[in-house]
Amino acid sequence: MNKCNIALSIAAAAALTVNADSGGTWVKRVGVGTGGTDWTSWNDTANWDGGTVASGSGSTAVANISAAANQYIEIPSALSIYTLTGVSGNPPVVSGDGVLSIYRSLSNVYLYAPFALKCTSEYAGPASVQFCGPCTSMSGKTPLFSGVSKFRTDLYATSAGETRSETIWPCPLDNWGGASFHFIAPHGSDAAITANWSLTKDSPFLSRAAGQAEHVLSVGTAVSGTGIPEGTFLKRVFPDGSIELSAAAIATSASTALTFAAFNSEMTATIDGNIYRGPSGSGGNTTCTLYVQKYREEDEFTVSAQLLRSENSSKWFFKVATENGFLPGVLSITGVQINNGGDPLKVTLENCHIKIAGDSFADANFLLPGSAHTARLTVAGGESHSMGTLSSLKGTLVKDGAGTLVADLSDTAADYTGTLMVDAGTFSITNAGVYIAHVVIKSGATLDAPNGLHVGTLEAEEGAIIKGGRFYIDTPNFAAFGSATFKGAYMLDSTPSGRQMEISLVNGLMDCRKLGNDFVSTFSANSLIRVDGSGEVEVLLVGGGGGGGTMWGGGGGGGGVVHRERVLLTNGWYGVAVGAGGLGSSARFTLNTSGGDSMFYGITAFGGGAGGTYFTAKNESGATRGGGDNGHLGVPGGSGGGGGIMYPANGQDRSAAGGAGVEGQGHDGGKSFNYSSSFLAGGGGGGAGSAGQNAATNSVGDFVGSCGGAGVMCAITGAEVYYGGGGGGAGNRTAEAGSGLGGVGGGGDGSFGSGRARGGAGTDGLGGGGGGGRATTIDGDPQYSGGGANGGRGVVILRYARPVEATTIVIR
Repeated sequence: MNKCNIALSIAAAAALTVNADSGGTWVKRVGVGTGGTDWTSWNDTANWDGGTVASGSGSTAVANISAAANQYIEIPSALSIYTLTGVSGNPPVVSGDGVLSIYRSLSNVYLYAPFALKCTSEYAGPASVQFCGPCTSMSGKTPLFSGVSKFRTDLYATSAGETRSETIWPCPLDNWGGASFHFIAPHGSDAAITANWSLTKDSPFLSRAAGQAEHVLSVGTAVSGTGIPEGTFLKRVFPDGSIELSAAAIATSASTALTFAAFNSEMTATIDGNIYRGPSGSGGNTTCTLYVQKYREEDEFTVSAQLLRSENSSKWFFKVATENGFLPGVLSITGVQINNGGDPLKVTLENCHIKIAGDSFADANFLLPGSAHTARLTVAGGESHSMGTLSSLKGTLVKDGAGTLVADLSDTAADYTGTLMVDAGTFSITNAGVYIAHVVIKSGATLDAPNGLHVGTLEAEEGAIIKGGRFYIDTPNFAAFGSATFKGAYMLDSTPSGRQMEISLVNGLMDCRKLGNDFVSTFSANSLIRVDGSGEVEVLLVGGGGGGGTMWGGGGGGGGVVHRERVLLTNGWYGVAVGAGGLGSSARFTLNTSGGDSMFYGITAFGGGAGGTYFTAKNESGATRGGGDNGHLGVPGGSGGGGGIMYPANGQDRSAAGGAGVEGQGHDGGKSFNYSSSFLAGGGGGGAGSAGQNAATNSVGDFVGSCGGAGVMCAITGAEVYYGGGGGGAGNRTAEAGSGLGGVGGGGDGSFGSGRARGGAGTDGLGGGGGGGRATTIDGDPQYSGGGANGGRGVVILRYARPVEATTIVIR
């Protein structure tokens, strides 16, 4: 068949002139109505020179409508053409009951006919088309859309009835030019509509009677009246307001009252594939807008697709919205997909309704930036889905449906100045540090914030459920004061096992672990914490262990231990001080130091005292201990340090006493033995559970180091752990099993033997005292290899109830 190039135009005399290869004249079809519903027939052989109708896959039809609006063209029972193109702003109405097969492109038309697309190129496809009929099949390349395309299920029904389910697009819906897709539901009616219409016998086309008021009709509704066959329904509604019935009129009348039955529309339209934005070769930084809309709240309209898919998340985005004059229908999607990775795909929400129907939303970034917009998100009963990230909430977000919707929010308050309304089912916020300006929970609905939630204003109806790690109104992070309104009495479920507060780290070091129904927070350095809400905590404080002495030095005292089972905390910031371990003596004339204090909430666990060292040892400032040559004395502390030695005079007892411990926190250090240059040994450092041992002689006459005092056991972490053990004192000459050992609870061992040996360090986190070190001779500097050891760092531990259904609030 020869390819025909056809130009259609409407002349002033209403005749149609056709310029084609063969020429010809179009004439109006007579007897099918009046005004704009008079039809020109595509298939009338009289319009073609030689009687050959232009059709087939090689035909090109170009409708150039410039002289008048609303050109109506009737296609035959079946037609195949290459392209059909109208003029933007004045599209022709192409209608018929036969399938129109299009091989290349289709643009700027109202298409009231079943159609099939047999695309020869993926770059050719619909542009600015109003699809008012069903797509029967798709073959060849996937067509790419551009411009504004509308799927008008409100203008054409192939059968009677309020319930319809159609595949309106049997393949992916590909958008390559920043196009928008409009899906419009049938228009329902609350009551029957009666109005006057002009009928022509044997014609299904009707026009409004003169002077008749405008009204909106529902395709698929039953039509009755004089001249209308029984069982007739409204089939098509045309742009000029004229209509087509499913059966021809059996009478002619200039004005006849017809009744259109009440109609509650229930329409499901399916896209058999993804909605795609950004194929190869398209422009960047554009948005594909999806309008899913209906006329009445009572009507039900759902458009189902698979994924919103983008080639590049930094260039091509989506928006879901509703035009003025419409209400949101439901867009049902299973997820989003980014082909080439990158940032999450932005989906901007305006006035819309989305059903979250799958679990492929890991790459989704939803935004509700308009304060005047309301977006409704639905999850069906028995289902639980994540929507990914909700990065902006400045309008109103409504969660409905009996299922569970999970979302991640940021901790930036400026992004959440709108309203979250949980209308039904459960809305769960998984991450911590979240603020929302206004929260409303309806009766029977649940708001779950397992990691906490800050709220500006809260409204909870009777029967609402709120649960989570903490639910805090008026956080110090935000200047505005919050308020809570509970409609009806309320109670806390599981109060005994629940906490009413949250502890979070501002700075420092905190290790927080779950332990059954509790949390255990362990601090290993000075820290600042914030407490939201109020509740009781169990507290353990251990001071730092004292440093060990040298020259047959005494062991350092263990850090003091304080255990409080109940300490009430309320909103505010709290400092945590963790005592450092004391420094061991590094040389004969260098003083060692006591451990640091640990403090929390006005409670202090004192550091362990330093072990005795050489009597003339000085600190960094050149001062001796205690204002005289008293370096060999054990220093008082949480537990006292063990005694050390001074230069001996044979036959004179120059043994030194250990330091005193703090009552309730620890015990005294042990006494050294200092009788001659041959018989020297340091005393054991005191422990939180018992005193340090005194130095003693063994069975062969050698003086051996004494053991440090034992610490005390506490199971605050869930394990039986000893804290605050004293360091062992250094011994003389030979070792003996069981001598000079550090006390259980982190105390370091004292050194002994014939050479220079450094003591063992106290254990960090247990507050153990450092072990004493020894020298080779009384006159030889031990240097670093024979110095006393450092004490262990202390610790602060808080244990408090874990938020497992603890702060569930049931409004009754």
